[in-house]
This record gives sequence, structure tokens and C-alpha cells, in this order.
Amino acid sequence: MVPRGDGFTQAPGRFLQGAEGQPELAMHAGRTPTREAMAEQVAHQFGFDSWEEFRAAAERRLGKAVVRRLERELARYPRAGS
Repeated sequence: MVPRGDGFTQAPGRFLQGAEGQPELAMHAGRTPTREAMAEQVAHQFGFDSWEEFRAAAERRLGKAVVRRLERELARYPRAGS
């Protein structure tokens, strides 16, 4: 984990993790999680009810570049129903 100085840590190539170091969404029964499930998991990990709320707060606190990077990471996961 790499400390970021803003209460967050980041493992190389992984989503941001809260200070508690909560793990990413686990693989369930060998299935790849969907993009939407990962977005919701990230939002819930930081105490938000939805991705939209998290995204707005992250843009204000961390900047648009950070949100764009998270969205690029989410794009690696398949959309629901794909």
C-alpha cells in the first residue's frame, strides 16, 4: 500500500482503499464482478449510498483526474448483462 497523505492508500494497479484497508469486491463463485457492482462497492467502501454521490464528492475533494482514472479502471470490468 502506498500512503497518499489524504487518508487514502492505494495498492499499485488497484482501486483506492479507505484507511481501514477494506478489500476489493471478492470474486463470487468464479464470476467476474460487473462494472456497476464494482462502482457500487467502491462507493459503499467510502460510506456513500451510490456511485453518483461518491463521484461528486471525489471530484470535489480529489479532483476530476482521480475520478477519470477510477472510471478507466471500472471500464476493465464487463457491463451488467454483457
